[in-house]
Amino acid sequence: MAELLMPVGEVAMRRLCAPLPMMRGWRAAVKRIAALGIGTVELGPEWLLESNQIRAADLSDALEDAGIEARIARLPAPPLHPGDPGRLPLWDLVSRADHFLLPSGQLGQMAPSISLMAEMAEVYHTAGATLLLENDPEAWPPDGQTLGRFVAEVGHPGLLSCYDPARSAALKRHPFLTDFLSGPLKQGMRCLRLRDALFENGREVRPGEGNAELKELVSALESRRYQGWYILSPFGRGPYPDRLQAAYDAVRGILASL
Repeated sequence: MAELLMPVGEVAMRRLCAPLPMMRGWRAAVKRIAALGIGTVELGPEWLLESNQIRAADLSDALEDAGIEARIARLPAPPLHPGDPGRLPLWDLVSRADHFLLPSGQLGQMAPSISLMAEMAEVYHTAGATLLLENDPEAWPPDGQTLGRFVAEVGHPGLLSCYDPARSAALKRHPFLTDFLSGPLKQGMRCLRLRDALFENGREVRPGEGNAELKELVSALESRRYQGWYILSPFGRGPYPDRLQAAYDAVRGILASL
């Protein structure tokens, strides 16, 4: 009830998520994430590899101490098999993660069968998790409209979408007007990447300076009582904490106007 009385942008800021790849200086990254008041991270696929379990255990302790949850994890390649639940990560770091993102390009250039994706979604759903599919202009699905339609066709609670509007802008598509408003993408969205890009050359730019229509997307999602995450995209050059700060500051400026 309290959220209903808060400005839209302030409510959205509470659901920011920071990507956390395996890298040198990850402890400094965790400290910056905590200092920004971000309570959720998206783990890079390297953290889930069995060979990195010792590092993952250290990260798990650091996240717990900082009050941060690893709710989203990018799955490593090779491709998963729907009948192989043993590939679900089981160690402490991701024991509470409940959303797993398929690696970019895993599905190739063609749409998989509806039944195959439904079987894969069922494996994750049975394990108490959700499988996420993301648009990728160099693979499949290439844009948000195709992504939304496919997730709707599968129609399984174990499969939802993670939408990257910058990738649609790079295809000279209007993320809000073309992908979001005209199809079922909005019904099955669990994550929105707060990335921005230019129509003319696809170059990523600071959030709010391109054609990804981030303000419109967030406003429309919040009007629908969206309960998913807004994932930051570290921007610019330099150490990860500084790039994350740059993205956070830009997003805060966008959301403050809502």
